Amino acid sequence: MADTESKWRQHMDKMAYGVALLLGLVVVLIPALSARSKSEDLAIEEQSLKDRITIQKTPDVRPNPCRAILESEWTAGPASSLDPRWVTEVPPVLVRTVKGTPEGEAIHGPGSITEISCQRDKGKKAVYLKVKYAAGAGNMLVVIKKWELLRKVDEGPFQPAPDFKASDEHEYKDYQVEPGKTYGYKLVTTAQLDPKAPERTRFDEKNARQESAPLGPTEPVPYDFSITVMDIPAPKQNEPVQFLGKLMYWSYKDMKIVNVNGGQVGYFPERGTFAEKRYQFLQIIDNPKKVVIRDEEKNVKYTFTMDAKVHRPVKLWAPLVPREAEPPPEEEAPVKGGKASAAKKATDGADQPEEPKAPQKPAAAKKSSGSGESKDKKKRTFKG
Repeated sequence: MADTESKWRQHMDKMAYGVALLLGLVVVLIPALSARSKSEDLAIEEQSLKDRITIQKTPDVRPNPCRAILESEWTAGPASSLDPRWVTEVPPVLVRTVKGTPEGEAIHGPGSITEISCQRDKGKKAVYLKVKYAAGAGNMLVVIKKWELLRKVDEGPFQPAPDFKASDEHEYKDYQVEPGKTYGYKLVTTAQLDPKAPERTRFDEKNARQESAPLGPTEPVPYDFSITVMDIPAPKQNEPVQFLGKLMYWSYKDMKIVNVNGGQVGYFPERGTFAEKRYQFLQIIDNPKKVVIRDEEKNVKYTFTMDAKVHRPVKLWAPLVPREAEPPPEEEAPVKGGKASAAKKATDGADQPEEPKAPQKPAAAKKSSGSGESKDKKKRTFKG
């Protein structure tokens, strides 16, 4: 009986081990069998999807013609001064005001002479006038097809300026000027309608030719030298003929005024030269008393008598501009007794060899004397 129970227990242990082994195999085999089934299902679904894509009919995808729409709807029309062309780079909220004309009318106004200055050419050793001019500031929808510059000498009529040719710099150098004479200029412009103007632009042919206001007369054109003959003593034996006087000239080498003997009276011998040997005292005659000077470069003779006390300006005067362009004069501070300071007097009386800062009228004829320099200064600084 005891043996039977022992054997039964042994068989039960074996059966338990067998059941456990069987359950372990089931647990291991179930995932494998399940994975295989899912992979097969996935393959089937993939093939089915491919078949559906192949079988179905999809419409063609075409993008919208954005570029053509932008070109047709955003292209600006023809531009003009009345309807200016706009660009997409500028924000639409920005409004630019364009100066136009009433009802598309072209305007042609008179030009102007903006400046006349007196200058010297170092290379040509000559004085000349430089004229600056400009077209009308209010011109619109017109082009200038012809420029004319008219010149007036002293009190004569206006005539075409010699050798004038319009330039982009709007400047003209007049070398055909004579010392001692005054000059005036004015500009004449002839315009036509601008070919680029709008079709309906109107242009009055009566305004095609416009003449500017004249500018001038200038101060007298300065000379290259100034001489004052004060005395010609009788010649002595074995001594050169000479005269007593003053001499001032423009040095083209140094481009400045030279006062011989510091502006004081001195003796000058016959056959002597000055201004880099350009001028020579050709003859000194004591009866009648006169001095003949010859220009060695131009071969021209000048005669000065002792009675002639005419002042010959040598300094360059300040540029001449239209009156409305002139700066307002500086007011001087009042001084006790109504007299200017000593520094102011010294400034007014000093010579300025370069271009002066303020225009000066040519001095009137004066009688010379040995000590007349200080008197001249007093007269120039006197203010009534």
